[in-house]
Amino acid sequence: MESDKGHDLIFRDFFCKKFNCRELDKGSIEKITPIVSYLHDIFKGLVPKGDSEGDLSLKRIYEENDREASKAEQSKYFIGTDKANNETIMCYLENLPSAMLSPFNLSPQFYLTTRFKSSDFTGSFETQSKFLKEYLIYRYGEDTYKECTTLIKNTTLDNKCFKLLIDSIRFFPQRSWISGNDISILAHLRGTLLASFLQDISLIEINNPFYTNFQTLKDAEGAYAITKIFLYYLNCLILKEVTGYTSRDLTFLDQGSDCEPPLGVDTYESPLIDFFTYFTFSADHNKILLFVRSKLLEWKNNSLVLEEIIREAIRRTLNEILNEFNTNSFTTVVKVIVAITNRYIQVGKPELPDKARVLNEILSHREDVVFSKQEVMDVELDKALEEGNDLCEVCKFRRAVKLRDNLKNLVGGDVKLCNVCLAVRLAPFHLGRGSIVRKGESLSEIEKVGWGSLLQIDESIRKSRSIDEISSDDIVFLVMKLNLDLQERHINLEEYYNTVIQKIFDRIKLAVNDRIKPVVKEFLEKVVESLKSVGSENQTVKECLSKITSLEINDNIAEKFILNLTSQLLEADLQLKRIDANKISEFLVDEAHCEGNRNMLVNIIKTNLIGKLSNLSLSSSITMLDLEPDENEWNNLKKIIKYVQNKDESPLVELIKAINTKEIEIPKSLDREFSLRAHFSILGEEILALLYKRIKRRPQQIILITPSMSTPLLMTVIRKEDLHEVIGILKELADMTINELSPIPSSILIYLIKAKTYTPIQYIFEILRKKEINSNSNSSIKVIPVIVGRNNIPLTPLYAFTLSNFTGAYEKLISEIKDKESFVEFFITSAQDLPYPEFKTTQSFRT
Repeated sequence: MESDKGHDLIFRDFFCKKFNCRELDKGSIEKITPIVSYLHDIFKGLVPKGDSEGDLSLKRIYEENDREASKAEQSKYFIGTDKANNETIMCYLENLPSAMLSPFNLSPQFYLTTRFKSSDFTGSFETQSKFLKEYLIYRYGEDTYKECTTLIKNTTLDNKCFKLLIDSIRFFPQRSWISGNDISILAHLRGTLLASFLQDISLIEINNPFYTNFQTLKDAEGAYAITKIFLYYLNCLILKEVTGYTSRDLTFLDQGSDCEPPLGVDTYESPLIDFFTYFTFSADHNKILLFVRSKLLEWKNNSLVLEEIIREAIRRTLNEILNEFNTNSFTTVVKVIVAITNRYIQVGKPELPDKARVLNEILSHREDVVFSKQEVMDVELDKALEEGNDLCEVCKFRRAVKLRDNLKNLVGGDVKLCNVCLAVRLAPFHLGRGSIVRKGESLSEIEKVGWGSLLQIDESIRKSRSIDEISSDDIVFLVMKLNLDLQERHINLEEYYNTVIQKIFDRIKLAVNDRIKPVVKEFLEKVVESLKSVGSENQTVKECLSKITSLEINDNIAEKFILNLTSQLLEADLQLKRIDANKISEFLVDEAHCEGNRNMLVNIIKTNLIGKLSNLSLSSSITMLDLEPDENEWNNLKKIIKYVQNKDESPLVELIKAINTKEIEIPKSLDREFSLRAHFSILGEEILALLYKRIKRRPQQIILITPSMSTPLLMTVIRKEDLHEVIGILKELADMTINELSPIPSSILIYLIKAKTYTPIQYIFEILRKKEINSNSNSSIKVIPVIVGRNNIPLTPLYAFTLSNFTGAYEKLISEIKDKESFVEFFITSAQDLPYPEFKTTQSFRT
């Protein structure tokens, strides 16, 4: 998105339009500081450039928090306290090539277009936005992208464009340089928000109040769906308590009030739920980890302030869901067990040098216990169903409701469910998520509307899919799980930048060579021809001219010319006539192996060439490379070529001198964990969309759990016959991750679980809880194939294979069997107690 203003001024315009900056006094600034801190870079994805002039008074509100979050994320060498030296270092960093890196392996980020595509290194941060633009266009469609960028230029947003805006900061990196370019803007904004109340912060664990032992797939699906709704209300009510503002105030949208979801049920979908769960670190069906102001743990009217917030969040969650399906509401009180454990508390503002350290160390206390409290909480509902005398057969704790016929079809028949467990099973229908029918089942033309539309609810059908519609017997659970053990990593700057720059150089050289070789041959032939008329009485010069004019200009000589003069060619925008005559003379003298004083010969040849070059008539003309049509990027590529050819004067050499080390740390930071969660969520959505595109039979899949930053888990069900489509996607992932610079081992686990349609869901979750996983590779993504029998799960440790080994074994076996269907039968009928023993013994896994 091109704009005269940078993201700082665009944010100022939006913020002051909503909050009237002129009326902000000292008291209101103190309350609004967390809001400004969380929103300050919200437009940076679409407009990476900042502003150094204009009204930047808002910057004073958030700049300390922004700086401390940045210090926590980055190498200590890049954002220090020595301002003068730091400015020098920043100058060098900003002149080094930039890329979006995956936080999982510090290699170029990849994303979905028609297939997975990798981002690339460029000469500046701003030019990285072309990859974001491509991602957003393929996700939302070009018309939506253009419409939204136009609205933002006019300081306006609607629901659709706010969603695109949040996706842009979930995807785009906060910084251009290593140790910051793997952290998404949204992750950084979360860190900045937490830094704004670091003097009064606690890490709290609460049990998930909606979880009971899963009896059916509907329970598991519903638990994750209702948790997203609950997390939205919980975060919004916490924000309201500590600032007086709500989640709606973060959107720049005008409609609605209080904590009503500002974008309807879309609020609970990624990327929006990732934006609205700003105080949540993690959540699953068992527990939730939250960052809260410590004052919420104070007592008020015989209970903690936080307890009342939790009670209200539960009430709003249940009322919202039950109200949609209930025509005759009753008022009742339901009992919910809530346990609160304080894992960490920070009292008193840490000194500035310690703020970044304190921010990163919070999570190291996640197993500590400051205090713990549990109670049976009464929650008053005004949208409840009438209760009977029977006990709920799921929780066995509350009384079951009198279930109407219209609800029996949704929840699995005439089951006895209380208001809470009923809401859990109805949550996926309320959201239009989970196993409900999606547009991906029927949408074929997605270029205009984007692949994101494949995951949207199909309002014309609005019904749930059953696993029996996939198969009556064997199915495959595709489960993707985040498995983090984040440690500090180290990178050698010289190896890192020289490697990536050389790759760029090779790519450009290849493109230039292929494009202009025929024209270079013609050019050199005419240069040589023009020298035939030159005479000299100097025998040495005469012999040199004879050798030059006798040269056979073949492909080899043309390639040497391109190799030696790439920088000159680019500087001249590939206009050969503009190349320095001295460089051409040096090349010809050397190529002809002339004997004698080289400088003299070069000067004489050059003197004769000056004036001739501009008159050369070429049958072909060369303009800018098709590969890089953007003028700014073209200029950046020229800088990179100069960097490679003049290493002693490069920004990297100067940077290493300034920091006096080649090796820098990639910190184990809170924001890096947020970024890992954000990119996991994106990858999961891309895989679900690809399954809709690749699988031909409908329904293509039954989606049970969709990932988010707070709940990093994906679960979908496919036919066993469609397993080869999954393996095709894994092959693309293998190609994208084949050269990992510094991976976090086994950070993404992809389970392929062969089961029966009637396999208890508890077995699937029991497999996901297994800690014994054998692997001999450090790669970031692993595949774990598992077979679940009729009444048991594997007793032996699971085997985790690299993507390349797993897909390589597939290709080897398919080449031997020659039939995909036979391969599937072979694949899924392996022994029950060991997952896929045929793969264990495959040559691919012996390395």
